[in-house]
Amino acid sequence: DLMITPDTIVAHKFRKRSPYHVGWPEFLFNRLRLAFVHFNSQRLGQVVASLRNYPGFGEALALLAASDITERRREIDIRRIRDDNWYCNRFNMAW
Repeated sequence: DLMITPDTIVAHKFRKRSPYHVGWPEFLFNRLRLAFVHFNSQRLGQVVASLRNYPGFGEALALLAASDITERRREIDIRRIRDDNWYCNRFNMAW
């Protein structure tokens, strides 16, 4: 929900090819960051278990550890209105 300007339309540009390199560590980092910032411990464990055998997983964890993940989680928790259970139910996500 957009609270400031509810008539705003958000779009995403889908490309057949990325204009920059995205390897396994970066791909996994993005997935892990989403999970570490937004998900409860049970759901986070499921995400980690599903990704841990991919190449670059250790490197992705190192990127995560070097990031602002703790501060970002704290900021989100303070402002959160709906939890990850609501989100996953709303968008029919299996996580």
